[in-house]
Parts: sequence; structure tokens; C-alpha cells
Amino acid sequence: SKIENGQVDPKFATLMALSRALSLSLPGFDAGATTARVAGARVVTRADQAVEHATPQYAYRLLAGELAAKTMLPSVIAVTARRLEDFPEWNRHVGEEFIYVLSGAIRLYMEGYEPVALRVGESAYYDSSIGHAMVAIGRGEARVLSVASEGGGNGQTHAGVAARGLH
Repeated sequence: SKIENGQVDPKFATLMALSRALSLSLPGFDAGATTARVAGARVVTRADQAVEHATPQYAYRLLAGELAAKTMLPSVIAVTARRLEDFPEWNRHVGEEFIYVLSGAIRLYMEGYEPVALRVGESAYYDSSIGHAMVAIGRGEARVLSVASEGGGNGQTHAGVAARGLH
């Protein structure tokens, strides 16, 4: 396939579907996740240990990659897109997502909502099955902490989730 031959970067939703089908966490694709989910599990990700993945719109640093089965996917995303037109289609994936702006500023676009600008210290929580996209605004890089999960607003989640933000 084009993905296997490195001709195309897979979309986040495609990676999520593969991870669910294979019961792997998304970071497990690259990092060889080894720690099974156990009660009281703890994983520490050092600055040089995050799994990196880039798309034309975002550069991801996937965190907690050693934990094989998790219900959340935490990541730090450098938002490189500057225009909504930089996205060939909306990002969408099962679950919910929380974003918190670490540096710079972004504009969050969502189907059915007016775009909203978010600056350092501001956040948004949303149903990630609704089409969404983030673009950097202003000068410099924008970085966002993203925590995505698979599950509905009723608090239910599923083991083996790979959720973001690789939007």
C-alpha cells in the first residue's frame, strides 16, 4: 500500500482503526509497547522518549508509549497548518478529545460551530467524531497538549484505544 511504501502518511482515524483491530495502542506501532495495563500502572515518558509522527498539518509527540493497553492517548502536537484549506478533509475519530494550548495560539474549527481562537492556558473539550481541525494563528509555533480517548460522553472507554491526535 501507499502507507507501507512511505508514499502517504496515514490519517489519525486510519491509525486508530488499525490499532483497535490489532488491540495495540497507537504508540505501540512504532515504539513496541511492552507494559500491559495493570491496576496502578505507571509509565514515565522522558523528553527524549516520545514517539514522533508528522503529517502535513501536525507534528506529534506521542506520550506514554510503553503502556500497551490504555484508554487515552496523550500527545503534544505542534500545529503546523496555517489555513483550514491545508486539510483535504475534516479530522474525525471515535471518542472525545481535550486540548490545552501550551504555546502560541490556534484556531479550532469544528463542523456546526463557529471557529474559536485559543491562546496559552485555554482549552477545549469536544466529541472527536465531529469533524475538526486546528490551525496555528499569529507568529511562531503553536503547541497543544491533546488527550484523546475512545468512548462516549457517558464516561465509558474501551481498552486498546489509540486516539490524536494524529489528526
